[in-house]
Amino acid sequence: MFGAPVKFVLSVAVWLSSWTLNCSAQTEEEKQPEYWNNLAWQDIQNVLQLQPRTGVAKNLVLFLGDGMGVSTVTAGRILKGQLAGRTGEEELLEMDKLPYSALVKTYNVDRQTGDSAGTATAYLSGVKANYATVGVDATVAHGDCAASLTAKTTSILEHAHAAGKSVGIVATARVTHATPAGTYAYAANRAWEHDGKMPSEAKALGCTDIAQQLVEDNPFIKVILGGGRGYFTSTDQTDPEYPDQTGFRTDGRDLIQEWQDGKQGAAARYVWRKAEFDQVDPAETDFLMGKFDISADSHALNDLVAFNDAIAVGKNMLDLDETLITVTADHSHMFGFGGYAPRGTPILGIVPKSDDNIVLDGMPFTNILYGNGPGGSLGGRQNLTGVDTADKNYRQQAAVPMKYESHGGEDVSVFADGPMAHLFRGLHEQVYVAHVMKYAACLGEYTRETMFGAPVKFVLVAAWWSAWVLICSAQTEEERQPDYWNDLAWQDIQDVLQLQPRTGVAKNLVLFLGDGMGVSTVTAGRILKGQLAGRTGEEELLEMDKLPYSALVKTYNLDRQTGDSAATATAYLGGVKANYETLGVDGTVAYDDCAASLTGKVTSVLEHAHAAGKSTGIVVTSRITHATPAASYAYAANRAWEHDGKVPTDAQALGCKDIALQLVQDNPFINVILGGGRAYLTTTNQSDPEYPDQTGFRTDGRDLIQEWQDGKQGAAARYVWRKAEFD
Repeated sequence: MFGAPVKFVLSVAVWLSSWTLNCSAQTEEEKQPEYWNNLAWQDIQNVLQLQPRTGVAKNLVLFLGDGMGVSTVTAGRILKGQLAGRTGEEELLEMDKLPYSALVKTYNVDRQTGDSAGTATAYLSGVKANYATVGVDATVAHGDCAASLTAKTTSILEHAHAAGKSVGIVATARVTHATPAGTYAYAANRAWEHDGKMPSEAKALGCTDIAQQLVEDNPFIKVILGGGRGYFTSTDQTDPEYPDQTGFRTDGRDLIQEWQDGKQGAAARYVWRKAEFDQVDPAETDFLMGKFDISADSHALNDLVAFNDAIAVGKNMLDLDETLITVTADHSHMFGFGGYAPRGTPILGIVPKSDDNIVLDGMPFTNILYGNGPGGSLGGRQNLTGVDTADKNYRQQAAVPMKYESHGGEDVSVFADGPMAHLFRGLHEQVYVAHVMKYAACLGEYTRETMFGAPVKFVLVAAWWSAWVLICSAQTEEERQPDYWNDLAWQDIQDVLQLQPRTGVAKNLVLFLGDGMGVSTVTAGRILKGQLAGRTGEEELLEMDKLPYSALVKTYNLDRQTGDSAATATAYLGGVKANYETLGVDGTVAYDDCAASLTGKVTSVLEHAHAAGKSTGIVVTSRITHATPAASYAYAANRAWEHDGKVPTDAQALGCKDIALQLVQDNPFINVILGGGRAYLTTTNQSDPEYPDQTGFRTDGRDLIQEWQDGKQGAAARYVWRKAEFD
């Protein structure tokens, strides 16, 4: 690395080259270990060359994907590649190319699973709120107009305007929908989008609808583009595009006309169709309002691809030395995909029939499924034979039939680049997003005068541990106050600013691997941990959450869209992607191909550590021969070859050995081996010491446990099979 020539050839050591290589990957290239080695080495080099941008952000751009959970991002990425004629799994979205990322928790103060209004308040104002309330703190209960009048929060858009910046909103939803509304409005009920939705008592108290607030209270917003024009016009006004439709307002007001009247003397344009929009000259326009028909003319995943294109335009238009670009979601959905489909299977299509999926009702199923929603049926699943599941009107099937699909409660990702983007790392409360944006641009409580002149508003206990204690001991009454969330975010910012990368050589390597531990599992486990301790749980932190660095990795196999434990273990332990159900071998080895496996073995990090003179060990809560731990020491063309009785005779004749035999015979150097599956190491005529009515599985007559002990003569070696002995 530092003296002799580097092993790998690095073509162009910039971010773009890595992405280009990834997205143009060919299957034949991917079968070779060098492809993955080179790709990983490029990634390491790129990260090493990263230099945080620490100047003040002149511009802030937030891209918000409504409901864009991790599974949605993955599926959208695959669709993007497939639309371009590739298999898709190897693709990268523009957000994937942003160098900094984190996870944020999306619960509302009063709900485990957040809605778009409460979450918008969090990531736009930096304060968590109650379910279905927008732009107010958590002292406001749903529907409580009176409380909302004195509990408004200040959004990042409002802070930016106060600092003299131009501001705008572009939405593909109604512009009064909870997500964009969080930038400019406050309401005890997100449904108060026009006056006809508001109770008369709320109006009498002085609460106004969201559309009215946009026009009346926010004349400074330069760009307003989105849908929902009927919320701005009255019931006696005919829609210009749909003459058989009228507006929804019952107060007789035409807010679109009022907006135009308020812009007298300014270069202001109102448009409602694309032809008019295309004629707008930005250089000659000070204010722009566009109210369009936002129709669902494509699948939601196609919208994500369009969202990706918008991010690309933003990145290319703006100078990232002075612009912080942040991409995130408000929450996820009950959306998932799986089923061991072959690589390149249409993401909106049917999973091909195979022995890997034992479907109990015998009917086909789609890649994409929902946990709940209108796609569920009280009368059993629809037979999808002959159904066009890629049609925009097709509803994916759901496990629990519900009128409307619910949001998902797991953490969502944040991706960023630009000034102070490096503050996004690890896990944070969702409020952190707004605070990083304010901090990066010196807005609100983070102005230069506040930060560097007068005393800072918040009390800081500048240690990682203190921040975690504050989070985990949070009380509901504290959480209702904005200061609680402001203080918490400020602590997090300070903690990240104080982080110093450890750049020495690692003497020890410890990998904790949670089999099947996806983002939703981590979120649910975190909540359970808190609840077992008598807390509500959502505010909890796991030990892994406290680790300061995080990233996302792609789990597909070389030949499968959804990975299995064997090939994924080969990837994260051997650094090479492999084929489905192959273990410790490269992509030249097909499933069950013993002959190819004899020359296709990869070297695991455990084996590299041993070669460097380090002590090694494996501790698992599964069988020690299960695919996940086995990839650290064994190779096999079939992960099921855990004992000799599972290995075909022709494979044994070629010289392929079972996984248990490899553990004992080929890896005598492993210092610690703790796990289950002792029957895989003993013979069919040996009684189990704990369960005398059971025997081992080996048909070759070998007692590998005894062989392991015999091989340790002269060494301080112990074999134990019960806790009392282990203790």
